[in-house]
Amino acid sequence: MATMHEVTVSVLGFRENDEWCALALEMDLRGYGHTFEEATEDLNDSIEMQTSFAQSQGKPHMIFHPAEPIYFSLFAQVRADQLSMLATGQAAVADAGRTIHGPASGTPV
Repeated sequence: MATMHEVTVSVLGFRENDEWCALALEMDLRGYGHTFEEATEDLNDSIEMQTSFAQSQGKPHMIFHPAEPIYFSLFAQVRADQLSMLATGQAAVADAGRTIHGPASGTPV
């Protein structure tokens, strides 16, 4: 059985049709839910499945598959907006980064 470790990925949350989508930018995986929290829980499950599968196949390169560049740009804009709001004393927008738990082997991915 794989050991569980914390893995930090950049997660962009947005509305897609009638539900929330949580997109892990470094893995191009998505989770969906009625709330952003539900979407990140679904994403966490997807990340665990993907990393477990890659590990079981001995193919760590299967884990890193970046999302389209537009999503990285959107993520950067959200971060810039957060910093700007902090600098001006305004309330910060929702967190754009999440810590995801998933299995990890001794092989860097």
